[in-house]
Amino acid sequence: MLLPTIPSSWILGGAAVLVAIASGTIGYKIADELADARVAQAEKRRMECEHARTMDAKRAAEETAAMLTRALDAERKAAAAMAAKRRYNDRLKEMRKHEIPKLANGNGCMSGALRVQLNTAIAEDNAVSQSATDAVGAAASAASDTSNGAGATDADVAVWVIDAASLYGECRLRLDAIRQWDKEVADGR
Repeated sequence: MLLPTIPSSWILGGAAVLVAIASGTIGYKIADELADARVAQAEKRRMECEHARTMDAKRAAEETAAMLTRALDAERKAAAAMAAKRRYNDRLKEMRKHEIPKLANGNGCMSGALRVQLNTAIAEDNAVSQSATDAVGAAASAASDTSNGAGATDADVAVWVIDAASLYGECRLRLDAIRQWDKEVADGR
Protein backbone atom coordinates (compact mmCIF):
# COMPACT_ATOMS: atom_id res chain seq x y z
CA MET A 1 0.00 0.00 0.00
CA LEU A 2 1.07 3.27 -0.88
CA LEU A 3 1.00 6.15 1.44
CA PRO A 4 0.47 9.51 0.11
CA THR A 5 3.53 11.57 0.18
CA ILE A 6 3.64 14.53 2.41
CA PRO A 7 5.82 17.29 1.28
CA SER A 8 8.86 17.68 3.45
CA SER A 9 8.17 21.36 3.97
CA TRP A 10 5.02 20.41 5.75
CA ILE A 11 6.87 17.96 7.91
CA LEU A 12 9.45 20.57 8.72
CA GLY A 13 6.75 23.15 9.34
CA GLY A 14 4.83 20.76 11.58
CA ALA A 15 7.98 19.94 13.46
CA ALA A 16 8.67 23.64 13.86
CA VAL A 17 5.14 24.17 15.17
CA LEU A 18 5.56 21.29 17.60
CA VAL A 19 8.92 22.67 18.75
CA ALA A 20 7.38 26.14 19.17
CA ILE A 21 4.47 24.75 21.15
CA ALA A 22 6.82 22.71 23.33
CA SER A 23 9.17 25.69 23.77
CA GLY A 24 6.30 28.00 24.66
CA THR A 25 4.92 25.51 27.13
CA ILE A 26 8.34 24.99 28.70
CA GLY A 27 8.96 28.78 28.70
CA TYR A 28 5.65 29.49 30.42
CA LYS A 29 6.31 26.69 32.85
CA ILE A 30 9.74 28.11 33.70
CA ALA A 31 8.27 31.62 33.96
CA ASP A 32 5.54 30.30 36.28
CA GLU A 33 8.11 28.52 38.41
CA LEU A 34 10.25 31.68 38.63
CA ALA A 35 7.20 33.75 39.53
CA ASP A 36 6.21 31.20 42.16
CA ALA A 37 9.75 31.28 43.57
CA ARG A 38 9.67 35.10 43.73
CA VAL A 39 6.28 35.06 45.43
CA ALA A 40 7.48 32.43 47.91
CA GLN A 41 10.64 34.45 48.60
CA ALA A 42 8.62 37.66 49.05
CA GLU A 43 6.20 35.86 51.37
CA LYS A 44 9.14 34.50 53.37
CA ARG A 45 10.59 38.02 53.74
CA ARG A 46 7.19 39.38 54.75
CA MET A 47 6.84 36.68 57.41
CA GLU A 48 10.37 37.40 58.70
CA CYS A 49 9.54 41.11 58.87
CA GLU A 50 6.26 40.40 60.64
CA HIS A 51 8.07 38.15 63.13
CA ALA A 52 10.71 40.83 63.78
CA ARG A 53 7.99 43.45 64.30
CA THR A 54 6.17 41.13 66.73
CA MET A 55 9.41 40.50 68.63
CA ASP A 56 10.13 44.26 68.82
CA ALA A 57 6.63 44.92 70.15
CA LYS A 58 7.02 42.12 72.70
CA ARG A 59 10.42 43.45 73.81
CA ALA A 60 9.02 47.00 74.12
CA ALA A 61 6.08 45.72 76.16
CA GLU A 62 8.42 43.79 78.47
CA GLU A 63 10.65 46.85 78.93
CA THR A 64 7.63 49.02 79.68
CA ALA A 65 6.31 46.49 82.19
CA ALA A 66 9.73 46.33 83.86
CA MET A 67 9.90 50.14 84.08
CA LEU A 68 6.40 50.27 85.56
CA THR A 69 7.31 47.59 88.09
CA ARG A 70 10.45 49.54 89.07
CA ALA A 71 8.40 52.73 89.40
CA LEU A 72 5.80 51.04 91.60
CA ASP A 73 8.49 49.39 93.75
CA ALA A 74 10.27 52.72 94.10
CA GLU A 75 7.01 54.40 95.07
CA ARG A 76 6.36 51.77 97.74
CA LYS A 77 9.89 52.08 99.11
CA ALA A 78 9.75 55.88 99.14
CA ALA A 79 6.34 55.87 100.83
CA ALA A 80 7.51 53.36 103.44
CA ALA A 81 10.68 55.36 104.13
CA MET A 82 8.67 58.57 104.37
CA ALA A 83 6.15 56.98 106.73
CA ALA A 84 8.92 55.63 108.95
CA LYS A 85 10.63 59.02 109.09
CA ARG A 86 7.30 60.73 109.74
CA ARG A 87 6.56 58.37 112.65
CA TYR A 88 10.01 59.07 114.10
CA ASN A 89 9.55 62.84 113.72
CA ASP A 90 6.09 62.70 115.28
CA ARG A 91 7.41 60.74 118.29
CA LEU A 92 10.26 63.21 118.64
CA LYS A 93 7.90 66.18 118.42
CA GLU A 94 5.54 64.72 121.02
CA MET A 95 8.44 63.92 123.32
CA ARG A 96 9.75 67.46 123.05
CA LYS A 97 6.31 68.95 123.66
CA HIS A 98 6.01 66.90 126.86
CA GLU A 99 9.47 67.95 128.00
CA ILE A 100 8.88 71.66 127.40
CA PRO A 101 6.63 72.24 130.41
CA LYS A 102 9.17 70.52 132.62
CA LEU A 103 12.04 72.63 131.33
CA ALA A 104 10.33 75.98 130.78
CA ASN A 105 10.10 78.39 133.68
CA GLY A 106 7.32 80.56 132.21
CA ASN A 107 9.43 83.67 131.73
CA GLY A 108 8.09 86.14 129.17
CA CYS A 109 10.42 86.59 126.27
CA MET A 110 8.40 87.83 123.29
CA SER A 111 5.76 90.48 122.68
CA GLY A 112 2.25 89.54 121.61
CA ALA A 113 2.62 91.37 118.28
CA LEU A 114 5.80 89.47 117.44
CA ARG A 115 4.09 86.22 118.35
CA VAL A 116 1.22 87.01 115.92
CA GLN A 117 3.73 87.82 113.16
CA LEU A 118 5.59 84.52 113.64
CA ASN A 119 2.37 82.48 113.68
CA THR A 120 1.16 84.27 110.53
CA ALA A 121 4.46 83.45 108.77
CA ILE A 122 4.08 79.76 109.59
CA ALA A 123 0.47 79.75 108.41
CA GLU A 124 1.44 81.43 105.11
CA ASP A 125 4.26 78.95 104.48
CA ASN A 126 1.92 76.07 105.26
CA ALA A 127 -0.72 77.50 102.90
CA VAL A 128 1.50 76.72 99.91
CA SER A 129 0.74 73.02 100.29
CA GLN A 130 -2.98 73.44 101.01
CA SER A 131 -5.96 74.52 98.92
CA ALA A 132 -6.89 78.20 98.94
CA THR A 133 -9.86 77.77 101.28
CA ASP A 134 -7.82 75.72 103.75
CA ALA A 135 -5.02 78.27 103.60
CA VAL A 136 -7.33 81.16 104.51
CA GLY A 137 -8.66 79.24 107.49
CA ALA A 138 -5.16 78.21 108.58
CA ALA A 139 -3.84 81.76 108.30
CA ALA A 140 -6.80 83.17 110.22
CA SER A 141 -6.53 80.66 113.04
CA ALA A 142 -2.76 80.91 113.31
CA ALA A 143 -2.80 84.70 113.20
CA SER A 144 -5.44 85.05 115.88
CA ASP A 145 -3.85 86.18 119.10
CA THR A 146 -5.21 83.92 121.80
CA SER A 147 -3.05 85.56 124.43
CA ASN A 148 -5.00 88.86 124.28
CA GLY A 149 -1.83 90.80 123.58
CA ALA A 150 0.23 89.09 126.26
CA GLY A 151 3.80 88.20 125.48
CA ALA A 152 4.96 84.68 124.76
CA THR A 153 6.66 82.61 127.38
CA ASP A 154 9.72 80.50 126.78
CA ALA A 155 7.40 77.46 126.58
CA ASP A 156 5.30 79.18 123.88
CA VAL A 157 8.43 79.97 121.87
CA ALA A 158 9.69 76.41 122.24
CA VAL A 159 6.37 74.99 120.99
CA TRP A 160 6.42 77.47 118.10
CA VAL A 161 9.96 76.41 117.16
CA ILE A 162 8.97 72.72 117.27
CA ASP A 163 5.95 73.41 115.05
CA ALA A 164 8.10 75.34 112.57
CA ALA A 165 10.71 72.58 112.57
CA SER A 166 7.96 70.01 112.07
CA LEU A 167 6.65 71.81 108.97
CA TYR A 168 10.18 71.99 107.62
CA GLY A 169 10.72 68.31 108.40
CA GLU A 170 7.52 67.34 106.57
CA CYS A 171 8.64 69.25 103.50
CA ARG A 172 12.07 67.64 103.68
CA LEU A 173 10.45 64.18 103.97
CA ARG A 174 8.43 64.77 100.82
CA LEU A 175 11.46 65.99 98.89
CA ASP A 176 13.53 63.03 100.09
CA ALA A 177 10.77 60.62 98.98
CA ILE A 178 10.70 62.24 95.54
CA ARG A 179 14.50 62.04 95.29
CA GLN A 180 14.51 58.38 96.32
CA TRP A 181 11.78 57.52 93.81
CA ASP A 182 13.57 59.42 91.03
CA LYS A 183 16.90 57.76 91.83
CA GLU A 184 15.37 54.29 91.58
CA VAL A 185 13.20 54.93 88.54
CA ALA A 186 15.32 57.28 86.43
CA ASP A 187 18.74 56.43 87.89
CA GLY A 188 18.93 60.01 89.13
CA ARG A 189 18.91 61.51 85.66
